[in-house]
Amino acid sequence: MARILPELLESIPEMVQAFATILEASVPQAVLVLCGAVLIGFSVLIMGYLTAGAIVSPVVSASPRGREYQ
Repeated sequence: MARILPELLESIPEMVQAFATILEASVPQAVLVLCGAVLIGFSVLIMGYLTAGAIVSPVVSASPRGREYQ
């Protein structure tokens, strides 16, 4: 169990080499990999934005707003 993190860190250069091999193979494969990276990056940004909103929303709504009209 203690070897999981070092093995994970050691596999990162191998992953980069594997993706570089795919990107060098042909132009259509490179385009597909880059499109996938853009889609994943966009999804991560949207989910991060929604998560930040869910965390901040209760804190902001709990603060007093001053006088409210009745």
